[in-house]
Amino acid sequence: MISPDIKAVVFDLDGTLYDRRGLPRRLVLGSLANLYILGAERAVRKEIAGVYYGSEEAFYEAFFDKIAAKSKVSREHIRRWYFTRYIPRMVRLLAKHHHIYGWVPQVMQELRNKGIKIAIFSDYGCVEEKLQAVGFNTEWADYIFDVPSLGGIKPCRECFEKVARKLGLEPSQIMVVGDRDDTDGEGARRSGMPFLKVDVESDGANVPAGLIG
Repeated sequence: MISPDIKAVVFDLDGTLYDRRGLPRRLVLGSLANLYILGAERAVRKEIAGVYYGSEEAFYEAFFDKIAAKSKVSREHIRRWYFTRYIPRMVRLLAKHHHIYGWVPQVMQELRNKGIKIAIFSDYGCVEEKLQAVGFNTEWADYIFDVPSLGGIKPCRECFEKVARKLGLEPSQIMVVGDRDDTDGEGARRSGMPFLKVDVESDGANVPAGLIG
């Protein structure tokens, strides 16, 4: 059960609110012509995890520069591929193959009934499109955040602190819920937020232990 001191719950999206199994493979199969760019993109994400760039513009500039350097392709080409092919393909795949876990509507309603703020904090942009693709009603969330707009990839401490300021709460009043300890959990710990790791892939119909009760 969530502590009475908690005034907001921040949910990771991918792997936490829906089962992402199969998505990486589908993205690879749909990107065979640009597989070297996709590989560079994933490598760069790991390389800059936790680094704070200060703004969305600075983040994307560094992100695309590093991908371009690894793939030997111009930054302009990388940017076009990312925003006109890669992310739209991800949204289409989500709409076709993935859906929120069965427990999600119940949890969102119970949290709202208790007056607890709800936020989504995604590792990618186009969060509203992704949420709608997997069947998440965006009206359930009071706030929607993504790492590019906050200026850094999880577990960047400054990004979690920005979330707290936007929520108007102390970090100790915000619970982070995610499926990865190295990103969601580490970012929460760095910023002083309690963290609940959920293992939902085994049974997406049941509410994860410790979330509500």
